[in-house]
Order: sequence, then C-alpha cells, then structure tokens
Amino acid sequence: GFLSDEKQADKILKFMDLFAGEDTLILTDPVMGDDGEVYPIYTEGLRNRFCELVSRSYVITPNLTEALILLHGKEKMEEVWKGFQDITGPERLKRIEETGRSLAEAFDLPAVVITGVDHREESQTLKMGNLVLENGICSWSFAEKAGGSYSGTGDLFASVLSAGLVKGYSMKKCVDMAVDFISASIRDAVEEGTDRNDGVCFEQHLGRLIQ
Repeated sequence: GFLSDEKQADKILKFMDLFAGEDTLILTDPVMGDDGEVYPIYTEGLRNRFCELVSRSYVITPNLTEALILLHGKEKMEEVWKGFQDITGPERLKRIEETGRSLAEAFDLPAVVITGVDHREESQTLKMGNLVLENGICSWSFAEKAGGSYSGTGDLFASVLSAGLVKGYSMKKCVDMAVDFISASIRDAVEEGTDRNDGVCFEQHLGRLIQ
C-alpha cells in the first residue's frame, strides 16, 4: 500500500513480522520525492521507516531522488542532486550505477531498480531509462519517452516486477517486460488523448506479459 505517514509504515512492518518468511520476496517502492524535491508527505520519520522496509526487501524501485534520499536524507540529497545536473551522457549513467551499488551495499539488497532516468545520446531522441542491479551486475532498460507522466504507471511497473519475481524471472527480464508493457500502454493513451489522471490504456496489452 501507499505510505503517507509513519503509522501506516509501522503497520506494514508489523505485518511483515507476522507473515514474511525467509523465502518471502518483498518489493518496496519508497515514494518520497522526485526531480530533486521531496513530496509534501515527507518527514525524516517517514524516511526512517522506509529505510527499515528497504532493509527487509529483495528489490526496491526508487527514482533517482528517492535513491539519494535513502542514502543521504533530504538536505544532502538536494546537494548531490545538483551535482547530477552538471553531468550528462555515459558519465551520468555511470554515476547512477554507483548510486545503485551504494544502495545495495548500504541496505544489503540483492536487487535495486532506479527508475525514470532521462537519457539522450547525441542526435537521438530522449529516452527513459531504468537501471537494473541484481547480484552485483548492472544493466539498463531504455524506451523512447513520449506522452509525459500518467497516473498508475508506477503501480503497473511494480506489479509486473512482483509477478515476474514470483515466477523466478531475472530482474532484467522483469524490467524489460514492464517497460515494453507500459510503453505500449502510454502510446495508446497518447493517441486516444486520455487524461493523464485517468491512467493508461493497458488492458489490451496484457498479452505481452504472457510468456
């Protein structure tokens, strides 16, 4: 569920204490901010609870802002974020990979996926990238960026990853499937003029997930 305060986080932690076993695969999306800024719900207490959730997870799916918040807290995140704006291309991707490795080490995570990374090579169209780090191996999954932000795509992304994990797929395969599925859904939403608050047209693309 979506955490909006520390009490909700405490309930989820207690639920994990009761029901999570050694083989339970936990995915955490630490929703705290974006574009170098925290959301209005943010408190240091909420960050601390997310850190506890993250430390119990198999994989986490932060954007770059949230990855930096987990590592550094709000104030240091803002400073480090500014540094990321001064670098582009392969060097920026390398720095993000280093951030992913730092997260995996700090929270003893088997896998980290850093989502929503804007990337453009020379003379190419803008792409949206997702860093995939699993068992120490880094890779990227890219798709052309089109249509802006739509409600619910983060939930769809996490759902595809969770289902793939249960089926024993690698994290790279899970992310590639999610990117293909959501990209096609966004393209349809753009063509149909769907309001961004109404989400994307994903139903007709569910067959892409049957492999």
